[in-house]
Amino acid sequence: MLREVSLPDREKHFFIIEGADHSFRSRYGKADPKIMKEMVDQIAKTWA
Repeated sequence: MLREVSLPDREKHFFIIEGADHSFRSRYGKADPKIMKEMVDQIAKTWA
């Protein structure tokens, strides 16, 4: 996904959400709605 975003390389960041699947809906195979909040919080901290 990062390769397709129109941002300079210095502004692209890669974060690992531990245990999350590619859809960001499950963590370690179980539904976890907190994953999306964790991702959004990380993004907010990065560009604040």
